[in-house]
Amino acid sequence: MPHDNPAPPRHELANLTRPLCVIDTEWTGPSPADARLVSLAVHKLLPGGAVEERQWFVNPETAIDPGSGAVHGITDEQAAAWPPFRTVAAEVAAFLEGADIGGYAVSSDVQILEREIERAGCELHTADLRIVDPLRLWQKREPRKLTDAYERFVGPVPGTLRAHDAGDDARMTVAVIEAMAGSASVDELHAEGNPNMIDVAGKFVRDEQGRVTFGFGRHRGDPVDAHPDFLDWMLGKDFAPSTLAVARAELHRICEAPPEPDDPDAGEIDDDIPF
Repeated sequence: MPHDNPAPPRHELANLTRPLCVIDTEWTGPSPADARLVSLAVHKLLPGGAVEERQWFVNPETAIDPGSGAVHGITDEQAAAWPPFRTVAAEVAAFLEGADIGGYAVSSDVQILEREIERAGCELHTADLRIVDPLRLWQKREPRKLTDAYERFVGPVPGTLRAHDAGDDARMTVAVIEAMAGSASVDELHAEGNPNMIDVAGKFVRDEQGRVTFGFGRHRGDPVDAHPDFLDWMLGKDFAPSTLAVARAELHRICEAPPEPDDPDAGEIDDDIPF
């Protein structure tokens, strides 16, 4: 018996005045500042209810970070068989032209897409771009202030407690921690809330392999061993004491490590500012 063709997708946004392209991307690494695109999906919602769906798989022409690969499941071998993004950049830019952008935590997706399109010699026009991000909408519609947490986990805030009074804020926080903790230990709560934290400011984080990596800047996601010059630069800046302590310890560890046999200059520090 022949199968009926599935109905084309439709959307239920009644007030669209121009297309809304809902996008999602997958990358080679954790940071849009230096990662490369491996997959792009676009669902283009048109005024009137129609939806056009497109997906591109591209060769990033660089290795996929093991941590990122474990998340999206794309391997270097798979990606090697796909065309480079530059061969489809004009097609992607044309598909997005004149549309607004939607996506969950979409800022990073737009950043990496802008870089890829520019790198290919094309342009993504964003001058009057409107963004629809359900994560940001959720955060606005369900605020996460201390009083909101108290009402969610403890109950109505007593009239005797005043928000933004340090003493009362601390009392409310104690009650929220008690309610959220249940039978969990501090170790368990820390591991749940800050699984990769090294310093309080989050400038250093531990990756899936247990390596110390940068948590900010142009080297975000990179192991600190790859950029001792950046550690040296950090030591001359006004970072928090706990952050400087990690930078100092990691730089000492790297410089004290014996050089690799094939790299007689290993451990030397580049005096240039890392920008």
